[in-house]
Amino acid sequence: MQEAGKLDTLTEDLDLRYRAQMKGWHIKYLEHVTAPAELPAEINGLKSQQFRWMKGGAETAKKMLPRVWDSKISFVRKVQATVHLLSSSIFVFVFILGIFSVPLLFFLNPLGIDTYKFSLFFNILIINNTCLLCRKRRSGLAA
Repeated sequence: MQEAGKLDTLTEDLDLRYRAQMKGWHIKYLEHVTAPAELPAEINGLKSQQFRWMKGGAETAKKMLPRVWDSKISFVRKVQATVHLLSSSIFVFVFILGIFSVPLLFFLNPLGIDTYKFSLFFNILIINNTCLLCRKRRSGLAA
């Protein structure tokens, strides 16, 4: 941990994992090891916790993505790290897609573009990203 330097994000564990991996350390996920933790007792505590995790993830992405892409790790691992660090941004894209989907379909229909295939594509995209997020959360660190 001393080699990692100053940890200055809200999600220092995420930050530390990426720093360790980029220094060549290997991280092993042990399912049988548990760490006691408490769940927030109230919904406001849960909202606060989720906000800190999202903000910390964004801070770590901003800080670590340039280092990841400048590192000597494989291209596949760089893509995995990027997807992992930007996974919480899917909510922004889903929100934007939700806002623009209805006006966009009205715009595309007069142009003769088959809106059924268009909407089917976006539904598959959303389902795929949701499944990816669920799978990543179950398996641990993606990179």
